[in-house]
Amino acid sequence: MKKIILGMISFFLITTQGSLMAEAATKRWELNESQQWNYYIDNKKKVVGWQYINQKWYYFDNNGEMLVGWQYINHKWYYLNVSGEMLVGWQYINHKWYYLNVSGEMLVGWQYINHKWYYLSISGEMLAGWQYINHKWYYLNVSGEMLVGWQYINHKWYYLNVSGEMLVSWQYINHKWYYLDSSGAMQSGWLFYDNFWYYLQPSGELFENESTQFLGSILSDAIEVANKAKLFPSVMVAQATLESGYGTSLLVKEANNYFGMKFKLGEDEGKYDIFYKETQEYDKETDEWSTVLEPFRKYTNKKDSFNDYAFKLRNGVSWDVNYYQGTWRENGSSYLDVTASLQGKYATDPNYADKLNSFVESWQLYKID
Repeated sequence: MKKIILGMISFFLITTQGSLMAEAATKRWELNESQQWNYYIDNKKKVVGWQYINQKWYYFDNNGEMLVGWQYINHKWYYLNVSGEMLVGWQYINHKWYYLNVSGEMLVGWQYINHKWYYLSISGEMLAGWQYINHKWYYLNVSGEMLVGWQYINHKWYYLNVSGEMLVSWQYINHKWYYLDSSGAMQSGWLFYDNFWYYLQPSGELFENESTQFLGSILSDAIEVANKAKLFPSVMVAQATLESGYGTSLLVKEANNYFGMKFKLGEDEGKYDIFYKETQEYDKETDEWSTVLEPFRKYTNKKDSFNDYAFKLRNGVSWDVNYYQGTWRENGSSYLDVTASLQGKYATDPNYADKLNSFVESWQLYKID
């Protein structure tokens, strides 16, 4: 019985092997006279079109020659490597990335691949960086992945919504307001929008309180007057803020005097109204502060106060017209030069320059210069 079974197995193996050898003999690759590959079945019949050979796909033209490289077949693009094998998935071809689906078809447009969005141009190339698509801006990182949320790009912050679209203008994000300019860049510092000034912290968040309301009320006048007189707007705003205590001083409320400009007895009569007020003065010889009653100029409105301040800095004092030349834009490279020049001249406070610098920096006023 064992002999019979072994004989049957041997016969089956021999028959199967012979069948496979016969099949292999009827299918073969052949290099033709043009040095192109053909594939034959039944020894003499060349195949054409798509062929699945040894678990790989190949394409043969009407002459039976195996094609390689990019091929446009039935209105779709495919890529066949140097061995003729149809490629799928991500492929790096001629220094560019392409994506070929499981059928080998080259994809274009938006594609969701492995839980990430990519954009492939009309030629199939994977795009990266800023891309303007259907009238909207998107950012694709170096791997081609579409980014969302806050993104720090080329030293600027941008916000891309859940669809990847770059947002602009006012945006309410995580319970906070931000302003993104027309290029999408997040803004900080002072923003003039719809005839009103807004303060955006270094983090971009909108910040509002009584101090910002006061600063916003004087910024336009300060910028206009300072630029016309070729002075630094940042220092003008800082001085007005320091001298007036954010607009809370009696001088501002009763005399529209934002800079502590004193009334010069014997000189200012007929030019200004007069307002008396107690003030603190520092004596550097005794290193002591004292309270004295001083006359101050009274103005009709805020703008007159700013113009008078600018006139004083540009025209100096009676005994030296260049007394404040260190405040002139042509003589200083930044607000630091200006505040240093005011030290000991405009006010007796020994820390005057440091206080002004603190105002400029904490409120990002250097951005308006």
